[in-house]
Amino acid sequence: VIRHYVVCSTPQSQYYLAEKHLFSTIPELINYHQHNSAGLISRLKYPVSQQNKNAPSTAGLGYGVLMWEIYSLGKMPYERFTNSETAEHIAQGLRLYRPHLASEKVYTIMYSCWHEKADERPTFKILLSNILDVMDEES
Repeated sequence: VIRHYVVCSTPQSQYYLAEKHLFSTIPELINYHQHNSAGLISRLKYPVSQQNKNAPSTAGLGYGVLMWEIYSLGKMPYERFTNSETAEHIAQGLRLYRPHLASEKVYTIMYSCWHEKADERPTFKILLSNILDVMDEES
């Protein structure tokens, strides 16, 4: 079972993850997002498809977006744009803005995940190291 979560808030301004959908297979999850106009997978399909499918750091793209969603308290990436406009903006080199809750150092980590060339994006090992460094510096 594949669980799809959404960030929700309480009246006391606390946040939690809530189950949004359950999928039995990855293709079912992909199909849902491809046919849902708000689906992130359909929004990122074009830029990712232009990259080398075998690049080990391609998954970092999604991790950067996940970080952005967390620091923006669950906002929809590129919420003002259609899927085709989103793909066009990304192809032009435009990226998501820095959420107010993200420090410059945290945003630098996010931004590194969105490098145009997949082989220039950090691996998860590098991401972990960078995140631990920021945690040490900011605590």
